[in-house]
Amino acid sequence: MNNSEYYVRKLSENESQILRQKLLEIWQFGKYAYWYPLHGDAPQNTVYMVQDELKYADCLAIAEWIQKISGNRIFLLTESEGDFEQDISLDDVDDVEDITTDLNEDVVVDKSLSWMIYGSHENTITFTGKQLVEFIETLFAERKELLFYD
Repeated sequence: MNNSEYYVRKLSENESQILRQKLLEIWQFGKYAYWYPLHGDAPQNTVYMVQDELKYADCLAIAEWIQKISGNRIFLLTESEGDFEQDISLDDVDDVEDITTDLNEDVVVDKSLSWMIYGSHENTITFTGKQLVEFIETLFAERKELLFYD
């Protein structure tokens, strides 16, 4: 997050290990170097698309959904910068993009772990979890051709 008035905390190594172990158990995230669609089978209730197809209005709608469902607090797991617990700011373009189009081998989840967003280095973004996929399908109802299921 770029705005210092919002909560951001880097997770300890132990906290990161625990969270990543839970994601492995629930979503098979971390089983391979990359996640779906780059490697592995799609978990149930999963859809992906090309990140470049996301318009800012889509990103904002996704961030609003995350904020509503998560109570404004998320976990951002990164490939190289560590893992963070942080608030979401809908007023900051960078914050909205940090959890959507700027994901690069990064994951966004909340404490429920009932949904997950994964952005790959190959410019794909994957949405998993029943409620999130239903939201994405509604958001892209007029652009279904942008969504991929395997």
